[in-house]
Amino acid sequence: RYGRGGEADRWGSNGGSVFIGDQKVRIRVPRVRRRGRGEEITLGSYQRLQEPGLIEECALKREIRGISTGNYEGAALSVPATFGIKRNSVSRLWIRASARKLRELQERSLKDLDIVALVMDGKYFGDNEVIVAVGILLNGRKTILGIVEASTERYEVCRDFLNGLINRGLSIEHDMLVALDGGKGLRKAVKVVLGEKGHVQRCQWHKRENVVSYLPKERQEEFRNKLQAGYEKPTYDEAKKRLL
Repeated sequence: RYGRGGEADRWGSNGGSVFIGDQKVRIRVPRVRRRGRGEEITLGSYQRLQEPGLIEECALKREIRGISTGNYEGAALSVPATFGIKRNSVSRLWIRASARKLRELQERSLKDLDIVALVMDGKYFGDNEVIVAVGILLNGRKTILGIVEASTERYEVCRDFLNGLINRGLSIEHDMLVALDGGKGLRKAVKVVLGEKGHVQRCQWHKRENVVSYLPKERQEEFRNKLQAGYEKPTYDEAKKRLL
C-alpha cells in the first residue's frame, strides 16, 4: 500500500471488483500514472483477478454436487460485500462452464491411450438420445472417448462418430474388441470403419434382456440366471452346452 516506485505515482482510486473463490467482491482499485508523462498504468495483479474461469469451475462443481441454481446464493462462501450471485447469473456460468467441459471432452487427443476394447451404445437422457463410446485400456481402466447426439443409431451417424475418434488419435493399428448391442447401424459402421481390425462381441447384457423380455414376468429371473450361468462357463463348448 505504501510502496513507491521509481517510474510511477499513485493517483487516487476507482471502484472495481475481483473474483475471490466463486464470488465477485467490490474493492477500491488504486490508480497509477507514469511519472512525468501522465499515462495510466494497468495493474497486472488486478487484471489477473478479473478472469471468470474460477467462478465458472466452482459453479460447475457445485451444480454437479446437487446444489440448485435457485439455492446457489445461500450456499456461496461467506465473503463480505459480495454481489452478482443471482439465479440467472449462475445459470449463465453453468452453461459456460459445462459447455467448456464438453468441448474439452470432445476435442481432447486420444493418441496416448492404449485402448484394446471399445464399448458403444445409445442412451436416453430425457427425450434426447446420445451415442456413447467408452474405451477400455490395457490395464482395464475405462474412459469415455466421446458422445454424439442422435435420434437413432443410424449407420451414417455411427460411421462419422467412429471416424471422428480416429481423427482424434484413436489407434486402429492393432485388432480391437468392440462390444455392441444388436443395433445394425453400429455394427455396419464398425465393419466399414475398422474392417478386419474390429472384432464384434454382442453385449451379453443386451442379449440376455432381449431374450427374457419374451417370457412372462414370473419366469424372467429364472431364465436370466440360466443364461448368465451359461455365459460364465470357461470354454465355448461348455457354454454352448449349458445354453442349449
